Amino acid sequence: MIDALINALPLVLAPMNLLAVLLGTVAGLVVGALPGLTVTTGIAVLIPLTFGIEPLFALGMMAGMYNGGSYGGAIPAILLRIPGTPASVATTLDGYAMTQQGKAAYALQVAVVSGAGGSMSCYLAYNDAKRRDKDPESFGHGNPRGVAASEAGNGADNASSLIPALTLGIPGSGVAAVILGGLLVQGLRPGPQLFQDHPDVVYGFMLQMLISALMLVLVGGLTATRIFGQALRLPTVLLAPVIMLFITVGVYAVNNAEFDLWLFFGIGIVAYFLEKLGYPSAPIILGVMLGPIAETQLNLALTISGGDPVALVNTPLSWLLIALSVFILLTPGWRYLRNRR
Repeated sequence: MIDALINALPLVLAPMNLLAVLLGTVAGLVVGALPGLTVTTGIAVLIPLTFGIEPLFALGMMAGMYNGGSYGGAIPAILLRIPGTPASVATTLDGYAMTQQGKAAYALQVAVVSGAGGSMSCYLAYNDAKRRDKDPESFGHGNPRGVAASEAGNGADNASSLIPALTLGIPGSGVAAVILGGLLVQGLRPGPQLFQDHPDVVYGFMLQMLISALMLVLVGGLTATRIFGQALRLPTVLLAPVIMLFITVGVYAVNNAEFDLWLFFGIGIVAYFLEKLGYPSAPIILGVMLGPIAETQLNLALTISGGDPVALVNTPLSWLLIALSVFILLTPGWRYLRNRR
């Protein structure tokens, strides 16, 4: 593997391939920073433009778009409390509070240093950092460690979701699925044979992911603060309609269904009153993300068992998982009662 990386390095450092990574990173920043648009959408639009282009040039733009878009989602999350991508939801909890304290540049720098993808990983990392911190009550009120934890979880998810995609042809995320399409367009078939037949392309793509993350230090951070921070100067009466326009287009573009728009407006009204009544948004968002996953896995388990629900609890492993789940659910209540004493 080391030899393959060394052999791929000169190809990756070719001026045109470095330009491809830079273009993809900048484009990803813009796509991620626009509410309603996602990295998946950006790469899907990019793929048709890669027909007939050298594989490393095309993959370089995808790598840049992937990392740039993931970080770009943190920009409106921090500056406006509007996540640019689903993976940036947890970043709003402390990022926007830091902006209100005049620390927007610091929050954006923390985000870019940590890395830049995954809706679940960001919450898991955020929750674990909060649980282990000496001052957990400061989370949600402008603690930079909250921003760092959330974005670090996103960054770890970016690379890990590509592992099953490249080695087995099974995407670990929606973005990875689109990148698989990009590989097929280039005549590259994902799987174990890919590493043997085209090691320069595979390992070159890995290096391009690393280079794009390093480029974010230059084009993200303070640079992003100077450019996108100007949005804070715009009056709300101008900013709100533009944001609503992008979000509406993004919602409709997912399924091209009018029902999604009505659902979007309905949830928006409910969320407004929940916000006014002081209900925390994090548990609700987490439930929305976990719900479809739980339903899919439950349907799969019942299909395998022939519709018999007893199959869910008839093995020692099942009872162990149930016991662990109950323990995790009851632990916060036990801590609360213990602190009250």
